[in-house]
Amino acid sequence: MDNNLQRNKLINVPKIRNLAEQRFKSLSQFGSQILGLKDREGISTRLNNKRVITADELCLMADALEVSVDELRLPLKA
Repeated sequence: MDNNLQRNKLINVPKIRNLAEQRFKSLSQFGSQILGLKDREGISTRLNNKRVITADELCLMADALEVSVDELRLPLKA
């Protein structure tokens, strides 16, 4: 992915996607539970780095995935 297009530079989006796929029947169910999204596109745009994941959304995702917010962030590069 072109880094210029990446929106969530400090969030481990692949980890969120993997955990959601393991713990929920579908990404639609994950999006619906945490954000009240009615279709798969809403969560998909976030998990494909086409839309920024807000701090509030990240907290809701961490709660739903039963992990800490720190577990969902990428390490800072020196």
